[in-house]
Amino acid sequence: MSDRSSYENVRKWMMQIDEHASAGTTKILIGNKADCDESMRRVSKEEGEELAASYGIKYFEASAKAGLNISESLESIIRAVIQNLK
Repeated sequence: MSDRSSYENVRKWMMQIDEHASAGTTKILIGNKADCDESMRRVSKEEGEELAASYGIKYFEASAKAGLNISESLESIIRAVIQNLK
């Protein structure tokens, strides 16, 4: 969220996942550093949500430093993987 170039690289990374990962690979998009000062923010929550929606995946804003949405994002991907295995 504090690095615009990372956000702009997501599309390239998603293409690499599609090219190299197994079909049906579970994906989520996590905007890191949700604890950063608003003046440091370079990607809006809306942009993250829109990008994730364009891929049909969930979006989380998280902060490892503050412990924000770490468990929630991991639980979400675990539930999705389990569902895909059924």
